[in-house]
Amino acid sequence: DFDLSINDPDLIPLIMDAIDSRRGEQWAFKDILTTDRIDEIINDIINGTAVAVSGGSYKDNGGTASWIIENASGSQRIIGHVNVPGTVLDQSAYRSEIAGIYGSVAMIEIIKETLKLKKGSVIIGCDGKNALERAVLTTRHPLSCYQQHFDLLSGIQGYIRDSCINYKAKHIKGHQDEEKQIDELDRFAVLNIEVDFYAKQYWTKKYADMEKL
Repeated sequence: DFDLSINDPDLIPLIMDAIDSRRGEQWAFKDILTTDRIDEIINDIINGTAVAVSGGSYKDNGGTASWIIENASGSQRIIGHVNVPGTVLDQSAYRSEIAGIYGSVAMIEIIKETLKLKKGSVIIGCDGKNALERAVLTTRHPLSCYQQHFDLLSGIQGYIRDSCINYKAKHIKGHQDEEKQIDELDRFAVLNIEVDFYAKQYWTKKYADMEKL
């Protein structure tokens, strides 16, 4: 069994080493940031109260995404950014949303595998309802190798189908800050606004120089 009290000082280095070993998935784990401790995130994955929210950005044939995984109270978090893979013709706002979901699920699976978790549950939130449902609701949306974005969707569903972690989809209405003040919004709405901002910020970091050409 996983003993948080013994392993906690080594949690973040352990997980970062595991991320580095995923050579084919580095696009999903850009500029990872964490709070000083993430032990409560691990506990809340096990207890079923952890949350993950992601958002995508698409502009000028380039896609990025960002994701946040938090413990139940929001006092601990892991943040990552996504360089959406594929050719220019593959890119779309929909693909960016799927790629963000991929990043959050892959991160949770890395935590599960690294720490040998035997059970858990996470709420996966996103404002892209179609992308969320097709990615996470595996029994409702069986895949065909001919459908768009099969590479990302099959990767997500492969993780989910074989996992002891239960992934629960939560659609979040987007851009709620255009209708209400931030302090009037619930946690998921605020997280959604945050990941959308980070995804756009990461897009600017990655593609701004190309815009000047």
